[in-house]
Amino acid sequence: MDAWRRQDVAAYLSSYAPDFTMPGKKRAAWEAERRQRLTHPVFIRVSADALEVHDAASARPSVSFIQHYESESYEEKSRKVLTFVKVAGRWLIEREENSVLPRS
Repeated sequence: MDAWRRQDVAAYLSSYAPDFTMPGKKRAAWEAERRQRLTHPVFIRVSADALEVHDAASARPSVSFIQHYESESYEEKSRKVLTFVKVAGRWLIEREENSVLPRS
């Protein structure tokens, strides 16, 4: 999340496994979209709570949490699930699920 807050595209993208893809999007299209979404806002605030780790001892552990995102033009609360895989000694995001939650 720190790279996202700092709007550091290279560090943000390096958190994802080489074979990561979003359903319905090619990797190049997803990266282009992420670049635009990280560099366009004047500021980004992102935080997480209700963190839960699942299958911590497995080859593909996952983490679920409630994410709070805010920029000068957009605000969202969502439930995220990230599945990780170890690549060259680093835990990288292999899969990402995002469900937008209603505003309270």
